[in-house]
Amino acid sequence: LASSPCPYSTQLRKHLVGRRPRRKVIAGRANQLQLVINMISAGLGSGIFALPWSTAGASVIPAVSIIGLVLFLNAWTISIVVEAGERYQIFDLGSLLGKLPGSLGRGAQVVCNVILWISTYLCLVSFLVVITDCISVCVDLGAHSREKTIVLSCVLILPLCHLDQKRLSMTSAVTVLATLNVFWHIAACLAQVDIAQPVCLLGFSWGLIAMFSAMMQSVVMQMCVLPMYLELKDRTPEKFRDVTRVSF
Repeated sequence: LASSPCPYSTQLRKHLVGRRPRRKVIAGRANQLQLVINMISAGLGSGIFALPWSTAGASVIPAVSIIGLVLFLNAWTISIVVEAGERYQIFDLGSLLGKLPGSLGRGAQVVCNVILWISTYLCLVSFLVVITDCISVCVDLGAHSREKTIVLSCVLILPLCHLDQKRLSMTSAVTVLATLNVFWHIAACLAQVDIAQPVCLLGFSWGLIAMFSAMMQSVVMQMCVLPMYLELKDRTPEKFRDVTRVSF
C-alpha cells in the first residue's frame, strides 16, 4: 500500500517516514564497476568447485536452466533486500529483519545473526581447506606444512576483511582473473582430449536437486549486499540493480 500510486498511500508514506528516525550513514566511495568486480568475486566461493560434478549428475540442459533460475531468484531477492535497506536506512541484514513487527522482528534478528555467524565461519574454514590443499601440492614447507599454510593464509587474508569496497575491488580483480585462467586451462585441456562417452543433454534424476543446492550455495550473497550497497557512490536501488545484472 505504501508503495502504490493512490493518494491515500502518499499520506501513509509521509506518516510512516515521519515517524521513522533517520540514521546517519556514510557516503559511498565505490563506483559501480568496483562493486561489479566485488560481487563477481563473492560468487566465486569454494562451492563453485562442486558445479562440474553437479552438472554431470543433472545433464546439460536442466543444469543450465537451474543456473539461470538460481541467478534470477538471487537477483530478485537482492533487489528486495536493497529496497528495504534504502527505505529504513539500515545496512545489515539482521537489523533489517529486526524491523519486522512485534516479537517476530526480535526473534528473526537473533536467528539471522546466529546463522550468519555460523555459516560464514564454515565458509571461511572451507576456503582455508581449499587454499591449504592447493598450496601443499605445489610447495613443501617441511614438517607441519599444513599448519604453517593455514596460519600463513590467515595472516594474509585477515587484512582483507578490513578493506572498504573501493580497495577490495583490486584484490577481487585478481580473484576474477585467476578464475578466468582456471577456466581457460580447463577448456584448453578439454579441447585436446577426446570425449569417450556421449554427453547427456537432457535427463531427470536426483542430480537436479544436488545441482540446485550446489548452485544456491555458490551464489547466495544476500548477507553481503547491504554493506556493499552502503559504500556505493551516489547510491540508489536502481544503480545497484544494474550492478547485480552485470555481475550475474
